[in-house]
Amino acid sequence: MQDIYQFYPTPKTLAARAWSLFTNPNPRRVLEPSAGRGDLLRPIHDRHVKVDVLEINLEHHPTLREQQYTVVGTDFLKYRSPVGYSHIILNPPFNKGVEHVLHAWDLLKNGELVAIVNAETVDNPYTEKRQQLKRLIETYGEVKYEDCAFTDPDTLRKTCVRVALIHLTKEQRLDWPDCFGDMTKDRPLDLDAEGPLNELALPNSTIKNTVAAFNAAVESMIEAAKAEARANYYQSLISVKAGLDMDVFGRSESQSITYEGLQDIINERYDTLKEQAWRTVLRASDFTSRFTRNVRQRIEQELDTLISMEFTTENIHALLGGLIANKNDLDIQVIVDAFDKITQYHTGNRDYYRGWKSNDKHRLGWRIKPRRVVLPEMGCRFTHSLEWDAKETLFDIERAFALLDGKIAANNSIVEVIERHHSSYKSSERVSASYFDMRFYPKAGTVHIFPTRPDLVERMNRIVGRYRQWLPDQETAAPAEFWEQYENAGRVTKTMGQLMPDSLHLWEHDKHKDDAHAAACEKLGIPLWEGAVLGAKAHAAVDGQTPLMLMEDTA
Repeated sequence: MQDIYQFYPTPKTLAARAWSLFTNPNPRRVLEPSAGRGDLLRPIHDRHVKVDVLEINLEHHPTLREQQYTVVGTDFLKYRSPVGYSHIILNPPFNKGVEHVLHAWDLLKNGELVAIVNAETVDNPYTEKRQQLKRLIETYGEVKYEDCAFTDPDTLRKTCVRVALIHLTKEQRLDWPDCFGDMTKDRPLDLDAEGPLNELALPNSTIKNTVAAFNAAVESMIEAAKAEARANYYQSLISVKAGLDMDVFGRSESQSITYEGLQDIINERYDTLKEQAWRTVLRASDFTSRFTRNVRQRIEQELDTLISMEFTTENIHALLGGLIANKNDLDIQVIVDAFDKITQYHTGNRDYYRGWKSNDKHRLGWRIKPRRVVLPEMGCRFTHSLEWDAKETLFDIERAFALLDGKIAANNSIVEVIERHHSSYKSSERVSASYFDMRFYPKAGTVHIFPTRPDLVERMNRIVGRYRQWLPDQETAAPAEFWEQYENAGRVTKTMGQLMPDSLHLWEHDKHKDDAHAAACEKLGIPLWEGAVLGAKAHAAVDGQTPLMLMEDTA
């Protein structure tokens, strides 16, 4: 893999030498197009400067992000960005060194570039691109050489090769009279014109059209920033204040506008546009709409590390492809979220059983009761529809059941049913949807959900049980006695609630459900529960019954 990517980490001494060539010691924004693991950036690692990096080997991305570098892409030769960098520094693969340096020069707007390339690339300009690079060096910079630069003791991959350190400088200044002349070229936007704008309305090209809209927005933003700068400049010419030292244009030094200042404004606005575009694609995706609110929030949190990437069709497909590749894990999270929403309200929705694992964290498991569960009031007592949070809760539960049923969504959504039959629902009449019947109890302030597919409830219980390690991954891994107590969880839970009501009360109100059994035992003055459901051994010490007798008594 290293040979494929031509990965030769930059030694410390060579990195320091490369950075010493910059004449401006205070970078505003840095680009490293072939970052590897960040070795070339070590000389400025502790500085508070924004550093964008590209790295074609995805295995290095976590390391780069841990160092607080912003990963903006993979293949540098495909990187197109309006961001203005004050410093570009690169140690590209030697077999593509000249292409990388020329592309970096095209990206550089106003600043300096330092590149480490094989000396042969400069000394033997036998190709058109090498000749172009030689002309750039002669016109805009210089070159220095280092012999056997990759043989230092700290070098990970040693090789005695002669390298050339290329230093180029590009300077641009704002020429306001010319900019003023450019204003005559401004034209109003013709929304009825044929071309790319009409293409944005095509529903079957969402990703392509969104990228086209983003690129148009970026172009317009840049022109707007330039126009704003022109306006500020010319306004300064007619806003002369007494006592200020003016330049030849009648402008004070404090009012002067630099190219760097304009580029900083463009950079900031571009980053904002790019973040908005990424979030728009994610929220508009039908794929993500199938997940629960919590899963969507987790995806968006992960997106925070991805929105730095360039907003291109290729990167969007890569993001959505990654989501699809991880769909199984995301689906499990949808089911776990729904399970938690149902069981966390109170323990009356649970049946307890002895967990497969013997440690404290997994000693006790629970299942959703198959016939009825109770949820808090859905916020419709004084309104004509459910509140947004209530809708999201029901949608999340229903998404999980549809997933368990092999469908994308319920054919007859419970939220739509409630809103169609709102009067009946508020009057405590049952309303029926694809996977539930629901009944509202105004006096108690609760909603009772009656699953119409007990098989899906059991499927959810099994999936969450394996996920939480309450159940074995393979059913045959557990003896018949284990599955007997699992199947009898409902009867045992009922008995335990009758024998020890205080324990269930504590389970219902303790926020740390995994440790609630310890709190209950401490209150009751008995040892920690072990063995059968809710510590049948503890009960055996109280009334002389065995765990098996408890199950027989509840039969």
